[in-house]
Amino acid sequence: MVLSFSENGTSLLVKPILRFFLRLGERMPKRAKKPAGYDNRAYRRMRDRLRAENMPCWICGLGIDLDLPYTHPMSHTADHLLPRSKGGHLLGELRSAHRRCNSSRGNKTTVAAAPMPTTRKWL
Repeated sequence: MVLSFSENGTSLLVKPILRFFLRLGERMPKRAKKPAGYDNRAYRRMRDRLRAENMPCWICGLGIDLDLPYTHPMSHTADHLLPRSKGGHLLGELRSAHRRCNSSRGNKTTVAAAPMPTTRKWL
């Protein structure tokens, strides 16, 4: 079977196929949907960039061991400052956090964050 395309790039066989399925009283077969949620290339890229920076947990201020398996309570996670359930975006502002700290925070937006460590002693 040879497909021919119209000027706008759509197949000319789409309409006859659609008519065929409508005559049979069936629906067109559905395409497989792309996975939603955290399986997003841009999100994975941002998460990996956070891991590479090796910043301490922004909630408790302790260092994060990057060699721990992802199921360990003290492993690295990317925490959304504005939770996704409160209208935050998948690629919104992210910070490094322990899995335990991130889970205990839940979807709260106001958490007293520990001050970030600095290399200079301020007066």
